[in-house]
Amino acid sequence: MAYVRCRNHPVRGHNHAAEPIGFPNSGLICGRWSFQSPCNVAFIALNDQEAAQFNNGQRIFGIPHTNTAKVQASNTPLLPF
Repeated sequence: MAYVRCRNHPVRGHNHAAEPIGFPNSGLICGRWSFQSPCNVAFIALNDQEAAQFNNGQRIFGIPHTNTAKVQASNTPLLPF
C-alpha cells in the first residue's frame, strides 16, 4: 500500500516517490499523523514491489488502513525518496 508523504516525512521501506496527477497542485497533503501543519506538496511513496508495478504501467495505488481511497500517479519517472 502506498503512502502520501512530503520529502520531510519519508516512510521506512518506501524508497520511491511518484508524482501524483496534477503535481505540485494535486491536493494531496502529507499523511503523517503527528504533523500539525500539513505539507501541501506530497508524493506517493512506493515500496520496491509497488515501484516495479509502476514501472510495468500501474498508476493507481491504494492507501493503507482504508479501502475507500486510492491515489493516481502521473507518468513522470519515479524519484528516489
